[in-house]
Amino acid sequence: MIKNYPNIKLQKYDTYANAKNALLNGSGKAWVNDNTEVLAFAKSNPGYVVGIDDLGVKDTIAPAVTKGNTTLLDWVNTEIENLGKENFFHEDYEATLTDTYGAQYADTLVIEGGKTN
Repeated sequence: MIKNYPNIKLQKYDTYANAKNALLNGSGKAWVNDNTEVLAFAKSNPGYVVGIDDLGVKDTIAPAVTKGNTTLLDWVNTEIENLGKENFFHEDYEATLTDTYGAQYADTLVIEGGKTN
């Protein structure tokens, strides 16, 4: 943010709670954070909206295995690919995360079958 928008006065907070409170009490005007945090905040706080739902470098959350454990790595990758063919991750999102983030963000947040663009 500082690099791309040097003229914007930024306030930094040590915790998500402090940043959220600043937005709620009016001492903060906007909140830039991981999109999952911002989406959940806007969904659970009427009167707030997400103005930019995709900003910066995309990060992914993925499983990890011990370096060199190719047997487990291959199994995990195959399972992720097979689950993707079943649309598992979108179905799981719908069942467990729609209430938190909203249905409109499923394709933004879910990577089906481990394949990123």
